Amino acid sequence: TNGQFLGQILFQGSDGTDYEDAARIFATVDGSPAGDATDMPGALNFATTVDGSDSMTTRMVIKNDGTIGIGTSSPSDYDAGGNNLVIYENGNSGITIASATTGIGAIHFADGTTDAEAYQGIVRYSHSEHNLQFGVAGTNYRFKLDNNSRISLSNNDSGTSNTIFGKSAGANLDAGSNYN
Repeated sequence: TNGQFLGQILFQGSDGTDYEDAARIFATVDGSPAGDATDMPGALNFATTVDGSDSMTTRMVIKNDGTIGIGTSSPSDYDAGGNNLVIYENGNSGITIASATTGIGAIHFADGTTDAEAYQGIVRYSHSEHNLQFGVAGTNYRFKLDNNSRISLSNNDSGTSNTIFGKSAGANLDAGSNYN
């Protein structure tokens, strides 16, 4: 039956008096098993107990179709074009990509695993240069926003000629102007 409990690994700790549940990983039936021995859709659920409480809350689930929900048990309810990983919070939510002060944090969009196929689209932040870049067709960065609020757009395939918008950018294009 859908939702049926299948098994668990339970983690407990002593509060000085009793052993209390702290976290668990448990499996459930995730769908409608067929009447034969070859169909048993399952999900893995991860639950933790918040400080000051004695009850666990499911924080993450891996569904039978491979979708992952953090903060939601129904990632498949979201648009199919973006539901492989769904992060939900009743309020503000976000993802942090932390890199070294001289490093680069990035999200890559791939359509393969060889050469430029592995990074056809890129959103990246350079900590050493303090800029956010958007790239397409491999490493061709077409848009850059720097820490001086300037936007640079690449005008050609070689990326050597750029159009720059923003405060002080105009000084490079037209002496006496602060904006363009």
